[in-house]
Amino acid sequence: MRVLLGSRRERSTLLGWFGQAVLVEDAHSAIRAFCGAWDSRDPFDCAFLDANEPWSRLAVARFRFTESLLGVDQIHPLRVVLIGSPSLAWHRGPRVDGHVRRPLAEGPLSEMLESVGVAEHGLRDLAVI
Repeated sequence: MRVLLGSRRERSTLLGWFGQAVLVEDAHSAIRAFCGAWDSRDPFDCAFLDANEPWSRLAVARFRFTESLLGVDQIHPLRVVLIGSPSLAWHRGPRVDGHVRRPLAEGPLSEMLESVGVAEHGLRDLAVI
């Protein structure tokens, strides 16, 4: 399982659950990582982004645009999970698959990941890349 992490506030919590990570700091690094994963034929399965970071909406819009250009939006779409409370602007923006509220708890996060089709075996089997 490959996961993209772009949430500064929850890094230590998520790192404790996932074990390893390469973190992205902004939309440009997130998009580069996303495109690089597709170039190497090892795409991400899930992205965790901070709902309150201004760059998160841009990153999700670019993820969705790139998926449609590559023709993979139906085959292997990236599952995008927002951390925190999304503003009303998210309801008119690019599609996200789920969100979890702060503070993060392992139980609700595991349930949400299962509901969007990832983490069939729980949090311990995910790797944050």
